[in-house]
This record gives sequence, structure tokens and C-alpha cells, in this order.
Amino acid sequence: YLYPDSDHSVQLPSRYPLHTLPNVVISPHVGGFTIEGQRGRIDETIENLRLILSGKSPKNIVNLEYEY
Repeated sequence: YLYPDSDHSVQLPSRYPLHTLPNVVISPHVGGFTIEGQRGRIDETIENLRLILSGKSPKNIVNLEYEY
């Protein structure tokens, strides 16, 4: 999502009209960058590595058929 300025028009992050819903606030990706968030991502990565190494499926697998 780019905030509009003199060089850019509004570019929505998705082809789905989520921005039209009254209970949705769209923020730039950096809005979620915190120390706690970083720790959470590291913990999730380590957990996924443990799952893979133990022969299990990792969490949050991307489904390319659904494009997410």
C-alpha cells in the first residue's frame, strides 16, 4: 500500500475490496514492525524448523492455488 503523494496514486494491496469494509484499517507493512513481532517471527521459524526436522508439516503453508 502506497500513500498517495505527488508521484503516486493510491495503489491498493489486493484485488479484493477489503478497503471498502467499514471495520477495516489498511496500514503499510512496516506498521507491524516491533521487537515483539520480530521475536514472534523468529519463534515461529524455529518451531517450523523443528516440525520439518521431525517429519511433520510446518505451520502457515502458502497455498499457491488460492494465491496466499
